Parts: sequence; structure tokens; C-alpha cells
Amino acid sequence: YDALTSDGSDWDEDGMTSGSAKGGWIWPGRGLFRVQSRGVHTAYASEYAAAPANRRDLFEGTVNVHWKSGSKLRDKPGDTGFAARTGDTVVHLAASGSLS
Repeated sequence: YDALTSDGSDWDEDGMTSGSAKGGWIWPGRGLFRVQSRGVHTAYASEYAAAPANRRDLFEGTVNVHWKSGSKLRDKPGDTGFAARTGDTVVHLAASGSLS
């Protein structure tokens, strides 16, 4: 990370920006949680193309735009209200969801 909080103790999600994107769009680890693709939604294509190389990942990945791509999630079995929790390796897709 290249933006830290003013006291230097943590990553500054709001300080790492490019166009309309900010570090807070991605999950900590800049995509360590790779259940998504690295595809760029058409709504962000021009900003992605204009972003410097170290900011392009702010626009990548369907985890950031699942509400645009239409990927629906369901509750994790036995954990109402959550598709996954920290440390999980599976995100539960809704049965009606398309994998295309």
C-alpha cells in the first residue's frame, strides 16, 4: 500500500484513489480474496484505461461490481445474513445466479 493514515499506523483506504475509485472499493489485500475475476465492468472501462498501473486494480474484479454484474449471493449455511466470513474460502451464490 502506498497511502497510510496520518499517524502511519494503517492503510488509508480513502487516501489511495484514482478517478472515482478509492482503495475502500477493494477488500484489504488488494484482491487476496480472488473469488472474482479481474475483469473490468464496462462502466469503469475509460477510468481503468486512464488510471496509472498502480491504480488499475481499483477498477478490477467482479467482487467490486457484483451489484452491476448481477451476481446474487445467498446466506452461508448456518450463518444467516452472510455469504462468507473472514477466513472462509467459499462465497455462496444464489441458486438462481448465473455463472456466465
